[in-house]
Amino acid sequence: MKLYKTLLLTAFIAFSFNLIGQTIVINEFMASNDSTSTITDEFGETDDWVEIHNLTNNTIDISGYGFSDDYDLLYKWVFPAGILIPANGYLIVWTDDDPDQGDLHTNFKLNITGERIALSNTTGVVLDSISYGNQETNVSLARVPNGTGPFIPQAPTFNANNGGVFTTEIPNNHFKVYPTIVTNDIFIENNQEAIKNCQLSIYSLDGKKIVEKNEVMTPFSINKINIEQLNIGSYFLSIQPIKGNPTNFYFQKQ
Repeated sequence: MKLYKTLLLTAFIAFSFNLIGQTIVINEFMASNDSTSTITDEFGETDDWVEIHNLTNNTIDISGYGFSDDYDLLYKWVFPAGILIPANGYLIVWTDDDPDQGDLHTNFKLNITGERIALSNTTGVVLDSISYGNQETNVSLARVPNGTGPFIPQAPTFNANNGGVFTTEIPNNHFKVYPTIVTNDIFIENNQEAIKNCQLSIYSLDGKKIVEKNEVMTPFSINKINIEQLNIGSYFLSIQPIKGNPTNFYFQKQ
């Protein structure tokens, strides 16, 4: 159970409300967007951002809706009058604590170490909410399938359908692992000269170890792991160097 909790935290698995009957949702967000990112606001700044998605075939007016990183203060920031989300469309909110920059710039920033964000309507009903843990720089949390699924870490699909996760890479300081939705093979890039040998383990979401193998990972190599034998579902890949801490990645087997 301890291992299961650790894997969930590392992979940023997050809580959100039941989406049945929802009209708009928090669809994707990035709590650590830095200067190496290509995602910038209208001033060329790489601010943190949240993507809101309209699930309906009608334009929705969200004037007066509340948005907050404080569940005890749901209207910490309020959408100005005239803010519309087109049918089946997206809206980007810049969580940069710089409201003077425009109507879609909030008075708070997202916390890279984790917090809870909430979207409320004008009557105080929380439409969608997510609690998240530590975040990876330039990696987003996105609903997969788009608009309805759980949040998973991925390369950002800014202002667009999250279906692009099929070809994403999830980097950290040591590895890149891709794709996050897999049919046959997972690819692991070793980006460190100091890391040469690792134990690879695959776990189901209930913490059961499915696969374990030792892998020789030469410096700056690409290793391929075949997972055809796995059932369709969600899993964690844990990469444990001989020295150092494990790195865990979430993926879906098709």
